[in-house]
Amino acid sequence: MFDDGSRAMMEDSENIVATNEREDGSSSLSPIQRGNIPLHIYYEIDRMSQEVIDLLVVPPTDKDEASSSVIDNGILRVALQFPDELLEDSPEVCWLLEDKIREQLDAMPTISTTEIIPFCFVLGDTTVNSCCPDEVAALHLNADVLIHYGHACLSPTGTLPVLYSFGKLDFEDIDGAVEELQAARTERKRNAGDSSDNQYNNYLVLYQLGYYHAVKDLQERWMKEDATLQVVTAEIPTPSRPENQKPKCRPKIMEKDQTSCCQQPNSSIDSNANIIGQNGGCCGNNAGSSTVVLQESHHSGEASSSSCCRKDEDSRNDTPAALSSLSANVISEGESIDRNDLSRPLVIGGLELPGDKISSLEDLSDFTVVFIMGNPDDDADNYSTDDKTTPQQRQYANSLLCFLSLPHGEPEGGYWIYSPRFKTLRTDVSPPPALKRQLKRRFFLTQKARDANVFGILVSNLSQQHLVDVVKSLQKIIQDDHRTAYSFAVGKINPAKLANFAEIEAFVIVACREHSLLDMEREYPIPVITPMELEIALENLQWGMQPYSLDCQDVMIRQEQMAQKRKESNGGNEMNEVTDDDNSVDSDAPYYSMVTGRYESRKQRGSNNHDLDLASLPGQGQVTEYKSEAANFLRQREYQGLETMVGQTEVKPAVLGMRGIASDYRDEENTN
Repeated sequence: MFDDGSRAMMEDSENIVATNEREDGSSSLSPIQRGNIPLHIYYEIDRMSQEVIDLLVVPPTDKDEASSSVIDNGILRVALQFPDELLEDSPEVCWLLEDKIREQLDAMPTISTTEIIPFCFVLGDTTVNSCCPDEVAALHLNADVLIHYGHACLSPTGTLPVLYSFGKLDFEDIDGAVEELQAARTERKRNAGDSSDNQYNNYLVLYQLGYYHAVKDLQERWMKEDATLQVVTAEIPTPSRPENQKPKCRPKIMEKDQTSCCQQPNSSIDSNANIIGQNGGCCGNNAGSSTVVLQESHHSGEASSSSCCRKDEDSRNDTPAALSSLSANVISEGESIDRNDLSRPLVIGGLELPGDKISSLEDLSDFTVVFIMGNPDDDADNYSTDDKTTPQQRQYANSLLCFLSLPHGEPEGGYWIYSPRFKTLRTDVSPPPALKRQLKRRFFLTQKARDANVFGILVSNLSQQHLVDVVKSLQKIIQDDHRTAYSFAVGKINPAKLANFAEIEAFVIVACREHSLLDMEREYPIPVITPMELEIALENLQWGMQPYSLDCQDVMIRQEQMAQKRKESNGGNEMNEVTDDDNSVDSDAPYYSMVTGRYESRKQRGSNNHDLDLASLPGQGQVTEYKSEAANFLRQREYQGLETMVGQTEVKPAVLGMRGIASDYRDEENTN
């Protein structure tokens, strides 16, 4: 077994592990998040090891199956990502998972221990946020698959297969929970005196991801209590389901007597295939040997001319949808969003609402929302925008922000919270005052960004699917309004980083839903708004006319929908995208700024009309000087950086300088 010495280090540092109080008053050394749940149960070692094998190691089922490339050094590299609060368990989980994968591989008759060696390793500090799969770090280490542990924002990734293990929290007394929920429902119907209202019969269950394994059972048992009762449970988003998984590569086991077109040396070879070892056909397989190989998907999205490649591609789509498989959708390089299907399911708090039960957000007014959470006092009541927030608090806050901003009002049935940990039900839940203050704060920042001329687009999550399309959509929106946009990839955001760009008047953050609203936002000297707030600031949307959304991909979808409408209104002509709506607003009319308290000049909207009369423009078709907002700002600064002084400095030969460290240079005493 691979051992880097962490096991001994962990044993020596047990005295600093977080202590949990048990019911009998004793204490146990275990992470606060996990409590007293055993490692192999909480981290689902059996399920995750089977997921890795199902995803990457599949025995042959047909003699015509083939592969694309030989596995590098016979090593199956599995990257593990833990949040900070679970890092204490990471060494033991790594060893348990690696042993379990090796055990299951040894049990497969077609694989020998020398053909494939599982190698599990833990990623260090995440590139951005712990809730987002860190593809960048995993790809730097040539990982074949990434396993994300703990709470996740479920953001779809772009290139690497991702498996999720949210942590299996205890929900033992499901029958007791059903009894309490049904008793509260019966009492409310009795007090109301009218049991025909939908809010007494329709319930939407949202939950912390650690209770995902129990919500289906809760739904089924509760609905058995009454035939008129409708319980709707939110689901893991569609891109994270296994039937939509499209892995980057997949190992196969090739039999010695297997012959196929991939073994023929004259077969066509995909230019994007990475052949490792000896080439033996379009898939790089060598006949006459039993070898573990990786199946490489074609980046172009076109099926190979070989029949075995087509059969293997078809077999990938047969993965069953099951609770034990939570793989993220992976989009091949060069693949973009489907322009013909711009409809997306409704998502609240990172969870997807079933379309057959809730077709629009207007349907939510007939529901009572039930939250399943471990510690309501910390996860709900203690939410504050002036302090650091936990992942559970952010998920709860994002859900309520959507409900509070519904154009047709909040759900009439109100909000309930049930805690499986304390076995308590609260039916008199009201949104924390900090959330309503936060909505007012977001409106203020939107009005402040309305007066900005220079915007900075902050790319906080490099693993976000359709990241380039989202950034391009934001750039187009800003440039169409005759304003300037600059893009920045800054990683983890803090006030000190943003203070370096004094010429930027407002930032637009591109991040996952749970980190689009920054903690302690008042410490940032420059407004940081979301993509939806940018559209409101530039008057593409109106505040309060749609639910508050933190999904950065919404702006891309709206841009595509607007482009399709303009194309249809122009009879399919994409050259002229100017509509009557663009000309209905007087571009010279000033607007009243709530921030400055006076009327401000309105920025003229850009036009994509390619049939412009250049002679009628201010420049009369002549070449004019390019004006940069950043360059103009730099000229106004007193300090503009180090001056080169070219030609003004005397040339001198290089001399030996001081040696040592800053606190103790060796020849410092002889230097004046």
